[in-house]
Amino acid sequence: MSSDTSFIAASTKSTSTFISALIISASVAGIQLAAFLILRTSIRKIYAPRTYLPIPSKRSQPVSVTPWGWLLPTLTSPSKSMIPTAGLDAYMYIRFLRMMIFIFAPSTCLVMVVLLPLNSVGTSVSTTGLNSFAFGNIPKNKQIRYVGHLLCAYAITIWTVFLIQKEMSEYIEVRQRYLTRQSHLDLPQSRTVLVTGVPKSFLSSEVLNSLTARLPGGIKRVWISRALNDLPEIYKKRLECVSMLESAETTLVKKAIKQHNALLKSSNETSHSILPDVIKRIRSKEQTTAEQDPVDQYVRRKSRPSHRLGFLGLFGKKVDTIDYCKDEIVKLTNQLEEARQKIDQHHPHNSAFIEFNEILAAQIFSQIVLYQKPLRMAKRYVDAAPQDIIWDNLNINPYDERIRNMISWVITLGLVILWSFPVAFIGSLSNITSLCTTVHWLSWLCKSHNHLQDVIQGILPPVLLALIFLILPMLLRLIGRYSGVPRVSEIELILMTRYYIFLVIHGFVVTTLSSGLTAAIPELSKDPSKAVTILTVNLPRASIFFMTYMITTSLSSASGALLQIFPLIIYHLKLFVLASTPRSVFDVRYEMAQPQFGTLFPNTTLLATIGLAYSITAPIMSLLALVAFTIYFVVYKYLFLFVYDVPAAHETGGRFFPLAMNHVFIGLYFSQLCLAGLFFLARDVSENASSIPQGAMMIVLFVLTCFSHVLIRNSYAPLTMFVPLNMLEEEVISKTKKRKELIPSASEKQSPADRVRFADPSIQRDWSSPASDNTADTFVQRSASESDMTRMSMSKSDGQEFCQTVLTPIGEDGGEYLSHSQRPPLQNSSNVPGPSWGDENFATEQSRTAFLHPAVWENTRPVWIPEDPIGVAKLEVSDMKARKIPASLKGAGITSSGKVFVTRSPPENAEVIELERNNKVQGIFALPGAIGGVARAAGGTIGGRVMRNGSARASQSHVRNHSSSSSTLTNEGSAPPPVPKLPLGIEGLKSSLSAIGGRKKERVRPSSESDDQRALKHMSDVPEESPTTAITIGSLSFDEHDSHELHDFAHLVSPSKLPFISPSSPDLNSCHLPENSVVRGHPRYRSGTSGSPAQGSSSRLDTPP
Repeated sequence: MSSDTSFIAASTKSTSTFISALIISASVAGIQLAAFLILRTSIRKIYAPRTYLPIPSKRSQPVSVTPWGWLLPTLTSPSKSMIPTAGLDAYMYIRFLRMMIFIFAPSTCLVMVVLLPLNSVGTSVSTTGLNSFAFGNIPKNKQIRYVGHLLCAYAITIWTVFLIQKEMSEYIEVRQRYLTRQSHLDLPQSRTVLVTGVPKSFLSSEVLNSLTARLPGGIKRVWISRALNDLPEIYKKRLECVSMLESAETTLVKKAIKQHNALLKSSNETSHSILPDVIKRIRSKEQTTAEQDPVDQYVRRKSRPSHRLGFLGLFGKKVDTIDYCKDEIVKLTNQLEEARQKIDQHHPHNSAFIEFNEILAAQIFSQIVLYQKPLRMAKRYVDAAPQDIIWDNLNINPYDERIRNMISWVITLGLVILWSFPVAFIGSLSNITSLCTTVHWLSWLCKSHNHLQDVIQGILPPVLLALIFLILPMLLRLIGRYSGVPRVSEIELILMTRYYIFLVIHGFVVTTLSSGLTAAIPELSKDPSKAVTILTVNLPRASIFFMTYMITTSLSSASGALLQIFPLIIYHLKLFVLASTPRSVFDVRYEMAQPQFGTLFPNTTLLATIGLAYSITAPIMSLLALVAFTIYFVVYKYLFLFVYDVPAAHETGGRFFPLAMNHVFIGLYFSQLCLAGLFFLARDVSENASSIPQGAMMIVLFVLTCFSHVLIRNSYAPLTMFVPLNMLEEEVISKTKKRKELIPSASEKQSPADRVRFADPSIQRDWSSPASDNTADTFVQRSASESDMTRMSMSKSDGQEFCQTVLTPIGEDGGEYLSHSQRPPLQNSSNVPGPSWGDENFATEQSRTAFLHPAVWENTRPVWIPEDPIGVAKLEVSDMKARKIPASLKGAGITSSGKVFVTRSPPENAEVIELERNNKVQGIFALPGAIGGVARAAGGTIGGRVMRNGSARASQSHVRNHSSSSSTLTNEGSAPPPVPKLPLGIEGLKSSLSAIGGRKKERVRPSSESDDQRALKHMSDVPEESPTTAITIGSLSFDEHDSHELHDFAHLVSPSKLPFISPSSPDLNSCHLPENSVVRGHPRYRSGTSGSPAQGSSSRLDTPP
């Protein structure tokens, strides 16, 4: 009788625990959903950044501002529409959620119709609530009912395996189309292979060229990895000094503005600038020496930013931060340049990047056996993006990597054991009702109010379990990096596997055993002889914990993902507290959240494992799993469509999906083994085993499932890693035909000598962009003949100027380095077919230094500080440039209240992004030498527009703003705070307007003196290091001199006279000037013959792709 009473009490408690968890989770989810509906339209940066921040080709269509206006577009948008914008990894995650819905929808119908009546009707077992539907309720005199469980297990397994095979086939097809699309095939990284474990004798492009001589097309370029010694450390220190200097300079500017405002307030002055008064005050000072820093007139020396050297900045000497950082940057730059000059003394080391002329060769190279010794040249990585490379791991010996991998697994297993103790304790909390009857010091819980027990059992375990797993991904990522893998995306794949092992062992196995055994302890202590019967009844009842976990995760976590409470808090905290420099403001305001698939997939596949494992023993679980995956599908489809940014550099081509399929099989294995064990433990009235045949059939099903798993995995494994050669041959043929159609006369204009050179795979032309004069010698090695060093020059044809290409011989020791004089100039590629900018990684398309460590070639990052109204920042920039430290005020400003704002991307970026501020774009912004050199901003919300630069290190000369009554932009309403210089790159403008040269020259009316004088009022000179560049556009001649800065352009022109420059295509490859528009120049530019444009004519600004 006491046993029945305890069963009834436990069952009642289990039901009330689940209901309490459901009510609390639903309440939390409702609050978070309501907050999301309220905040969604007002904070686009958090809830819809994809609608305006990316470049046009990557943006999502804006949705309605009504509270539920996001739901219909989310449900109706085809999932495949996110592939071009979010990538294949995001699409396959949504596809996985869709597959789980297809698995659990019919499974739920089946178990509801078959198993619920079998488990609950006419059982005569003293259970109530949710436990009345559990597997252990079958009475001893009706053991034949277990046949229904057996049939349902077979049906669910067959249906699941069928869907897995179907989805894997679909995944392979989508992946192959994704990797063979034309925009991807045109990228150098698609033809580049990273090979590690290269023997020393093979670390030469001559040897590698000989090794791959039979591959189609041969090698185009080779990057040999070298031991860089302390070069990366110097480079890292310089970056830290630049960041520290930016922070200190911004603090200095803020203090100067604060003192300026205090002085204005004390003297009751109303002037807009303090500069004349400051000059008077300075002149009245006694004996102001020329050696005194002019900035000291604004901020006293003792008030300047300072810090202490030494350990953690606590015990060292106190120094002026600005002076210290300037000296350190100069010193570190000199050290870096000296080390780069001696780079040829560093021996080649272990790995190489090989760019082939044909993607077919890259795929063949990655699949063949290359070396006769084990582990040597065994690991090859295709499609490695530079931003995905872990440079520190490239030089690890393959044997050391194998040892590191073993050590990382030992550490992982140690963490598994260490984590078992807190997880077991949390699992025991889910049965606190039974535990308090056996543990005396917990007896007070049995006497307490029932709601306290419900909270402890229903809410506390899932919350604690989630908290202790928060720190795991960080530890596992560090372990993955230590294991020696050379790519960040590979670390995420490692993380997915190991994190899932943690979740399954601790979140499922340990919790199941601890929860079930805790409930069985009272009965086992009274009658150990009935251990088999007690375990048969109690182990399935551990499902109550997972029911609460499933409902808590699906409601609270999904609604929390929509609300993004932590990103929201961190965003405002950074924006108003931590974002003190222009660079940090830009990062906070214009960078989007990125999903972490290494943790997102395991957390989701754990739900699939739990749902499948308990689909037979606890049929209610199938319904909860269906609800959970449906909610996840809606929430994460919205996030990938409108919120998340998935970097193309870390794209794996959906390789997380096959791993997720393995996790689904693990759920089937758990279900079958647990069900087989329960069948073997089942006893009839005579205490004899009653379900041996059912148990044997489950073992057979388990073997068949394992066979299906191995068959599917081995069948699709090569296709998940490589692209089939037949598809590549088709793409090569179609690509060749397309280019012949685009350039029909190319072969006719080619000389016989050129045909011979191109036919010879040992001699290849290089159309890479050059490094700047300040760039160190690179590691780039060309495939060339052994003794020839040939210069080939292309003649001008059709108005296009071709570059000279230098072919450099390769030495026995790994090759010579291209000197500064040998680097070819930038190619004019306006007519060369290729991908549209924004579709793929930009650096790999243009930079010859893409697969070199940044410490080898990257110039000093410009110190980006905000321009202030009183000119302190200008003085600092002038001082830094005098020290040859790159510095810029472009696109950054600070208000009179000390708030930093930005109006463009950082100055070192190889792109230009127009940013919005208060729903009005504040100017036009162009990076020096940007292709096209023109961006428009006529007010309104057009944030995040990108113009790509032809070279990350293009010419630094540029022209600022051409202001006149007819060609200057305006900002309606009140004038904004002084904004930085509005650059317009001469080199980019010259290439953009190259098509105009062959047209009829148009007369342009010269600007009047009054217009130019008025424009000068808003210009101020900033010293530039670039030489003068002159160009001629039509009848206008321009000289590029010192840059100018536009302080206030609200008064320059009426909005009605604004010339509108509209993009002619979404990828901004060309722009149009309106008809009858007049281009006026600054007096500092020489104007040719005046005139007006022909009536009805228009100018087209063509930019290279």
